[in-house]
Amino acid sequence: MVRPRQITDEEILDVARRMFFEHGPAVSTNAIAQELEISQAALFKRFGTKAALIRRAMRIPMTPPFVELLDAGPDPDRGVREQLEEVGLSINAFFEELAPAAAVLKMSGAPPDDLFSDGNEPPPVRAIRALTRWLATMHEDGRANVSNPEATAMSFLGALHIRPFLEHMFGAKPDFDGPSYVREVVESHWAAIAPQQ
Repeated sequence: MVRPRQITDEEILDVARRMFFEHGPAVSTNAIAQELEISQAALFKRFGTKAALIRRAMRIPMTPPFVELLDAGPDPDRGVREQLEEVGLSINAFFEELAPAAAVLKMSGAPPDDLFSDGNEPPPVRAIRALTRWLATMHEDGRANVSNPEATAMSFLGALHIRPFLEHMFGAKPDFDGPSYVREVVESHWAAIAPQQ
């Protein structure tokens, strides 16, 4: 007797995520199961329904990697502009992952709350709070002139959020790539907060 293939939930979710991104939420669970070389029944045994599979496959971690970067605080030995670009690139990478997941959930009819893992504080709130603290530290150290760290944090995050969401949610592909856009956003924000000589 042939033993059934052993496969982890994460392997299933990785394949399901890829197929939902490639084909949208209309892709059949049978096609996903065939790609995984398991039965459709095995897929439903693990996740119950197709809607539950979509929700789990599209979930984003509660703590985005850039929040951990911000929580470490500014590096006193490196330039602010350089660190702001590093943070910006990390934020952009997160939004590049978040936007297509949001698009799949929107097309599937799932509520936006399904995008995030369970937790007390929504990721956008954590992100604004972490970036606000980071900017306030730069201001206190005299390395940046940030009169309102929270407004600056919201402006920076909002500017980085819009490009991937326009592309993935509305199909409006900008003429520039993510890193080029991040550099432009950093330059404009740095021009506003650079300490006066």
